[in-house]
Amino acid sequence: MLGERDPGLAAEGWFRTEHMTYPYGVQIGIVRIDAETGEATVERFLLAYDIGRSINPMLVEGQLVGGFVQGLGGALCEEFRYDEYGQPLSATLADYALPTAREVPAVEVLVTEDAPSPLNPLGIKSVGEGGINGVGAVIAAAIDDAIGLPGAVTRLPVTPQRLRTLINAAAQRKRCAAADEKWGGVSEPGKKLIRNGRSPAGAIADLAEAVDRCRLHRGRVLGRPDHLPLGRAAGAGNAAGIRAARPRSPAELPGARRCSGSVGGASRGQRHPPR
Repeated sequence: MLGERDPGLAAEGWFRTEHMTYPYGVQIGIVRIDAETGEATVERFLLAYDIGRSINPMLVEGQLVGGFVQGLGGALCEEFRYDEYGQPLSATLADYALPTAREVPAVEVLVTEDAPSPLNPLGIKSVGEGGINGVGAVIAAAIDDAIGLPGAVTRLPVTPQRLRTLINAAAQRKRCAAADEKWGGVSEPGKKLIRNGRSPAGAIADLAEAVDRCRLHRGRVLGRPDHLPLGRAAGAGNAAGIRAARPRSPAELPGARRCSGSVGGASRGQRHPPR
């Protein structure tokens, strides 16, 4: 009766929905950074996810952890790089770094089934994207918090070279903030001097010594190769952050007749030679 056909029984059915399902979850990471090398190490990571119904719990956990490892690579090391001619610089695994077992921490996974989806008979929701989507943001936020510079990470991956740059920027910002608090306000050029390692007190002393050596005539500083006007010379004083107490003022210099404003006041603070 069946002829050459194999006996068997088959059935086929379709289910269509008008709307996608959306799972939700949370990710938390603890990241340690090495200020000397710029290396970021994820010490602990938690993935908590509600997927509606877990048909195969082991498979679900494997998808979440695998997604996390992929996100970890994109956050810290994996990058397609090209030179100025468009030639790829990440053509081998020696240049395209991948996270290994050494870089991957033990991931804590919490899967809940508290909110089954009403959009399908099984109440299932997607799970594969949950492991990777938030990893980069979590690690970037942890690095921002570690270096004390909110919003510092604006690009992934955070390679050691880029993290070293961010650490230096954070240190410079802290030095400027400390100087600003101590000296009552430091201008942007002054902050540049401080970032270059020059203290406000040292810059003030340098300025005072330079003014002592200069011959002043009709509001111009003579005796310097570029013949800077007094306003520009005073601007250099302002760059040193001279807005509060200082060792001396132009009025205290030899031969000074009067001075109004501060050393940093380019238009007001002028040292007049005696007539």
